[in-house]
Amino acid sequence: MTSSFGTFGNYNSETPIRTIYSNNIIAPVSGVNPVDLGYVKLPNIRGYLTITIISTDNSYKSIFEITGGWGEYATDYTQNWYPQTFSFVGCVVTVLFQNTIQIQTPVADAGGRTYIMQFFPVQSVGPQIKQSSINIIGNNNLIVKITKNVVSSF
Repeated sequence: MTSSFGTFGNYNSETPIRTIYSNNIIAPVSGVNPVDLGYVKLPNIRGYLTITIISTDNSYKSIFEITGGWGEYATDYTQNWYPQTFSFVGCVVTVLFQNTIQIQTPVADAGGRTYIMQFFPVQSVGPQIKQSSINIIGNNNLIVKITKNVVSSF
């Protein structure tokens, strides 16, 4: 199997909201999912994002919101990424250090898993994710959906 990555746009003509989403399927290679071994890069989308992580071995879904990557200069504080408090569904999100978060899922997700996501203030570099618990994903897919709603003007 191969991994598929893509960024798509959907325009709603009734309300001035455009949805940008990236559906990233990280597939196993020779029975091992790459996120169990180390970081896997994701597409570069910046702003106020909703991220959904789904492990296909049990279809467990974790959802959280994060914002950042807006600043024009590397020293601008809006370059940095911050999880949005009270936006966590099916997970606990903590900041390990600046631009790096930890997503912990409960026992319902194959005994509980821990994902680490790193975000980069540099405009041209997308985030990356790895799975760091002993409960590996193995020969299953990991789906990482990134969604951004953009208000458009007519």
